[in-house]
Amino acid sequence: EGDGETTSEEFRSMIESATIATVFDNRVFFSGIPAKPNFIFWSSLKNPSYIGILNYQQDGIGTTPITAMVPVANSLLVLKSDTEDGGAAFYHTPTETGIDVMTKSYPSSEGLAGIGCLGAACNFLDDPVFISRLGLEAIGYLSLQNERSREHRSSLVDAKLVNVPSLASAKMCEWAGYLVVLVDGKIFG
Repeated sequence: EGDGETTSEEFRSMIESATIATVFDNRVFFSGIPAKPNFIFWSSLKNPSYIGILNYQQDGIGTTPITAMVPVANSLLVLKSDTEDGGAAFYHTPTETGIDVMTKSYPSSEGLAGIGCLGAACNFLDDPVFISRLGLEAIGYLSLQNERSREHRSSLVDAKLVNVPSLASAKMCEWAGYLVVLVDGKIFG
């Protein structure tokens, strides 16, 4: 991570341990790295297989892990599990650096505190949704200065969904205009 002590082989091994990846701003973003649970890393624009040693950002304090990343309009939404260390949602917006080596940076701004994401998240019809311990949640906009709020979705399905023991292993996607959630071999929609 640029601390002067991490070798290139250790850095490569760390990146290869990532369990979360998404494409945003024509770059590949990585997270879910056990050694750096609250960090995101991103690839070079011209070579997506190259991740520079300075291409990272830490989201929040402590070690609460990142559980999902979702591109939303001109930002990358990063969701963390439930935390008492601060925010559970962070936004990364591209910023020009004026430096040839690293033309863009992705500083984070805290979006929301409180209930976190168990792991499944997607952008459903321009509505960023995620699975929490309370069921299906979304991040909406308040009318004042583009502030964001957590909004509950799908109360009809939540009674069954939240009682599934392995809810953290749920997967979700948009299919034929519907939001579908797969968990324990059952599909909720």
